Amino acid sequence: MRKILVSMSLLLSLSAQYALATDTSPPKQVNLNVPGIMMTLRESRPTHFEKIQAIVRDLRNHDDQDVPRWMQTNFNAKNVLYSRILLTTSPAQRDLSFVLDDTRYRGRVTLERGGAQIFPIKSQ
Repeated sequence: MRKILVSMSLLLSLSAQYALATDTSPPKQVNLNVPGIMMTLRESRPTHFEKIQAIVRDLRNHDDQDVPRWMQTNFNAKNVLYSRILLTTSPAQRDLSFVLDDTRYRGRVTLERGGAQIFPIKSQ
């Protein structure tokens, strides 16, 4: 009986370790257009906050097709998606998403002469 209990205990331990090692849960997602989110990021993830500020500030200085490579190289961003669709609002807007560490950030950036900006979008 003791051998059975030890075997069961070992089996449960190994299966728990396997479950942790193969965790395929989706990364955390943050909508940058949610009101107050940038202030929250400044407090909770200051490194991400600084990177996002730099990305938004310098976004207009890069050709659209170069944005993913620029973000990967300079900010270690992964899975960068910079929409080719330009929303013809005034000023123009474009969707941007990327992963920093374990968090996917997404937002609609407003493109202006001085650079890009992230504005909160009111929920409907």
